[in-house]
This record gives sequence, structure tokens and C-alpha cells, in this order.
Amino acid sequence: MNYSVDWDGPGERDDDDSPQEPRCGDHVHHGPTGEDWVVAHVSNGKLAWCGWPAGVADLSDCRLIKQCTDEEHLKLVNEIASIGSDDFRATHARRYLRDQG
Repeated sequence: MNYSVDWDGPGERDDDDSPQEPRCGDHVHHGPTGEDWVVAHVSNGKLAWCGWPAGVADLSDCRLIKQCTDEEHLKLVNEIASIGSDDFRATHARRYLRDQG
């Protein structure tokens, strides 16, 4: 994978130097467009971003620039889960919450 962590802060999830796969609430830089996005979810090598229009990009084209805290992560997952039922990001967030118990 080509993503890397450029930010160390309160959202760091472990103490080793290995890159973490982005999760909902993290911020990434998308190389091909030069845009920075907030992550909605990552699945099967694809990253879905928050905002409009909805879409996905190859995870390998994204570089992690900021990790969210666990609290920020859960807050955004719940916010996304509450949006319209026809949004694929909301469907993924509801499935994630269901699977978490």
C-alpha cells in the first residue's frame, strides 16, 4: 500500500511506525486530484470520501495526513449512518455499527 502517516497526534492508534489503514474520520491527500478528503470508509482497496459528490478512489492513490481520535471516529460513523438510506456510505456505516455490537 502507498499510504503513509505524516501526522503524529492524539489520534494515533498504535505505537509502532507501520502505516495504519485510514478509517472513518481520518484525513487523506488524494494524489491524482491534489485534494484533501475526510474518509467515510475504506473497503477492498477503495476509499470513500465524505462530501458531495459521493465517490470512491483507489486507496493506493491516497496518503494519510491526519488520524482522528477514537471519539471523532465514532461521532462521524454515527453521523454518516444517520443520512439517507440510499447513500452507500450510510449503508456501510450502519453495517459497521451493527458489526461492532
